[in-house]
Amino acid sequence: MVKFKKIIVLTSSPFNERDYKRFGIETFQKNDFEVEVWDLTPFLNVDRNLKCQPSDRIQAAWIRLFMNKRDTAFAISDLPEGSIVLAMIAYSYDTYAIYRALSKKNILYFTWAFSYPSVFFDRNKIDLLSKMRRASFKKLAHFFFPRLPFALLGIHPLAALLVLGGKVVYSHLPVNNKTHLIWSHTPDYEVYLEESKAPARAEEHTGVFLDACLPLHPDLAASDRIPAEKYFPLLHKFFDLIERETGTRIIIAAHPRSPFENYSDFFGGRTVVRGQTASLVKNADFVISHDSCSISYAVLFKRPVIFITTNDLLKKTEGTQINFMASLLGKRAINLDNDYSSINLDKELEVNENAYIQYKNDYIKKDGSEDLPLWQSFSQYIRGLK
Repeated sequence: MVKFKKIIVLTSSPFNERDYKRFGIETFQKNDFEVEVWDLTPFLNVDRNLKCQPSDRIQAAWIRLFMNKRDTAFAISDLPEGSIVLAMIAYSYDTYAIYRALSKKNILYFTWAFSYPSVFFDRNKIDLLSKMRRASFKKLAHFFFPRLPFALLGIHPLAALLVLGGKVVYSHLPVNNKTHLIWSHTPDYEVYLEESKAPARAEEHTGVFLDACLPLHPDLAASDRIPAEKYFPLLHKFFDLIERETGTRIIIAAHPRSPFENYSDFFGGRTVVRGQTASLVKNADFVISHDSCSISYAVLFKRPVIFITTNDLLKKTEGTQINFMASLLGKRAINLDNDYSSINLDKELEVNENAYIQYKNDYIKKDGSEDLPLWQSFSQYIRGLK
């Protein structure tokens, strides 16, 4: 009987403290697994590798940096018996060589699937045939690859899939009836459970803005970003009004990959904090957001959310996504380009309890799933494999 003792975690972004927690590295190490993180960012995510170097990036002997697919495939072929792979990378045309190498080696591999609330919106109403006529080979390959029968591509099915939340679609992954489904919850839920144990801070009344790093996000092309010179003044004006009307102080929960903790002037000198979003939300009176996935904390701590948008955002799919997320919590987004001086703050600061319950079940934790920590549950599953 094979004893699984080594876990390889594949990632396509610079590995940092946040990844150390959400990918379960500490839990695996405590369970006496040998862990390696293989950072494939240099060839799977070139832009992020060049432009995004998080301040909390981890440098360790157990983190290996790979520069190309060939070396990665060779390293997979050289893995010893008793190794498994946690593939925290996309299943796509770009990663075919990786998944093919795993299959050729007969390595058991796993991933997770979670349902971020999203809405498809084609602003230009271009039909599929028209898109295909103008698409490059690479774009067509990316479109069709996850829709092809994976067995025909020489790819083995996932050994198990961690399903995080109750409304998850995983038809784009190599899954069949041999794939074991492990129903669980998002990492945010575990952060929430841990933060719930901490005492509330006796501070002044605050509101928290869930920063999305929209004008400077490293994953967005320059043409997709909204103008910073328009965006930030709109935020300042709105925050000034909210602070004045509610007697609160707005704190900025910085996006994990933003540079904002060093640039508080972007937000009119307001306090900018990275890596403490759950705590900030727990101790806040309310939350302000576009469409941040950290809204999960607002739902779990039952904090009202004020959704905001702009004319520039409404011209992009981002604007539709913001409106969609607002609707999930029974709200409508406020357009900061319009006159909002007479907004009904009492209504904005209400919580629709039924909507929050539904959101939690769909996107955070399925009703009836275990409260056991995600990666502890996964570790136990691995130990039971034969």
